[in-house]
Amino acid sequence: MGIINGAAAITRFNVISLPESPEFELIPFRPIMPGSSIREREGFVPFEPGEEYEIGAKRWGFRLRMDKVTLDATMITERVKELVKVETENVGPPSPKIRQQLKQQAEEELMQHPMPRSKVIECVMEETLLYVGSTAKGHLGMVCELLKRIG
Repeated sequence: MGIINGAAAITRFNVISLPESPEFELIPFRPIMPGSSIREREGFVPFEPGEEYEIGAKRWGFRLRMDKVTLDATMITERVKELVKVETENVGPPSPKIRQQLKQQAEEELMQHPMPRSKVIECVMEETLLYVGSTAKGHLGMVCELLKRIG
């Protein structure tokens, strides 16, 4: 593990029950593929790429990676303006219903090439303690939920 330089926000949990060896491979991280309708995905990755999760005797180091696709409102607005201009030139001013359809079309076009935002949370679990490199309640809840799923 690397040396931390500066302040760190860490949350500590007491581990009540721990299997002999947690099965992190049950919930691996899989990236969001272009054109997919999936907007969020999370899973475990090893602390270092290609390494084992177990970093010592009864000690595991892992990262929780969360990807989320969010469409930029400005990009949608600009694309809708382009589509409205084309529609106005071809047929005339679009009705509100047509505008709604054009907005839906713009969102679908932009989802074909998503740019997911990634968040990685580093964690270390010992026999009786779990250290999570975050204090955000949403992230802590996700870490706890996924750890419960693997045992």
